[in-house]
Amino acid sequence: METPLYMYKTIGFLLLVLVLTGTENVAAQSPDSYFVAKTVSVPGNLKQPLRTGIQVGFDDYVYIEALGKIRVGLFYGSAYPVGLPKSFDNFFNKRRSVLHGALMWQIGPESGSCRKMFRSYDETVKNIFMVSEDRMIKEDGPNYVAGDYFLSKSTGELMLDINDNDVDNNSEQYQVRIFVLKQYYHVNRNQFNHCPLKEPGDGEHDRQGNGWIREWPNSWVYHGFNNSYRGTGKYSGCQCVYDRGTLLRGTATDTGNDQGSFDFGFWLGNGDADNMEARHLHLILDVLPHDLWVKRYGGNNKKMRYSPPQVFVK
Repeated sequence: METPLYMYKTIGFLLLVLVLTGTENVAAQSPDSYFVAKTVSVPGNLKQPLRTGIQVGFDDYVYIEALGKIRVGLFYGSAYPVGLPKSFDNFFNKRRSVLHGALMWQIGPESGSCRKMFRSYDETVKNIFMVSEDRMIKEDGPNYVAGDYFLSKSTGELMLDINDNDVDNNSEQYQVRIFVLKQYYHVNRNQFNHCPLKEPGDGEHDRQGNGWIREWPNSWVYHGFNNSYRGTGKYSGCQCVYDRGTLLRGTATDTGNDQGSFDFGFWLGNGDADNMEARHLHLILDVLPHDLWVKRYGGNNKKMRYSPPQVFVK
């Protein structure tokens, strides 16, 4: 199985920190200490819920994404993680409200299952340029990503299961990617965001050779239609926004909350905003949690306020 992009990025960052600072406080200096990322295999003949070892707290953001198929019984054929069509429902379901063979999750008393994500109007129109085709399932009708994302209403270990109480004739497995993020770390991620005091030019490099790339127009919606730049190299993941040449820092005078934010997804993707896997990770780790917490707590505000970026003179 191919090693995920975020694993290479994390290992490289930790090695850099070890070289520059020694082993002390490495975890505190690494952006990946701010979220949980794990991939697990869930076999189709799973008899007991699979313990992921991931502890989830109340209001934590949880993202579950699954690929692959399992063989269900002797005659039913293969099921994707969302389960077999409703016509295959039977008395062998563990949960009658969930499709047969579907991947299910549970945290304490709270439970759910994989659904067809990024097919609805709200999800698709806003996020169409960030969903990687490599993560999508191609069936009849619009393609989709199998999984679920939500703010947890419970506390406990994340458990995974197959909706089938007679699994002896099942085979193969689902590959499941999981991310968990706490709101505190989401709103305080700008301790990793480094921005030039003076607005850079598109493609310009600072004295250390790190490039700054102006973003595509979509990003303007979140940043007041101001000029927005992505860092590369040492500053991968950094996002800096300028209003007529002035860096927006998220202070009281920035009433629109238009300052840039350090983005975990693009950090994992080496700052390459054109890479679809990097965009997909940005969607998972930055955009979706932002929108969910704004919906729950934002009231009339459409954006969250983040801590100011770290400013340097290039």
